[in-house]
Amino acid sequence: MLQQTIPLIYQNQPISLVNPVFARHETFHPRFGWLKKGFDAVQKNPEVFLMGDATVHLGVGKNMVRSIRYWCNAFKLLEEDKPSELGNILLDDKGLAHFVKIPLLYGYYIGIY
Repeated sequence: MLQQTIPLIYQNQPISLVNPVFARHETFHPRFGWLKKGFDAVQKNPEVFLMGDATVHLGVGKNMVRSIRYWCNAFKLLEEDKPSELGNILLDDKGLAHFVKIPLLYGYYIGIY
């Protein structure tokens, strides 16, 4: 797999680098509840995605486990399989998720917020 680092510039200010990656989502689009499910599982056990019985802990198939991990990282909710600052702000038990709907994350991801 060929990967290139693409520098982004917005209003003459550099933005963190993006590494385009393809096919790690196992062809699954992000489904409702997956982001919160993945985030909560990592809060309980940061190595949940690496466990042999991750399918039992998450209640999905093995390809879906990889997809949940991918989408949680793609939405910047996890950093190296640990909750990120954004993840904590949005999805922590005391976070904003109680006040907003999950589609807000889609808007954040595509840059309209």
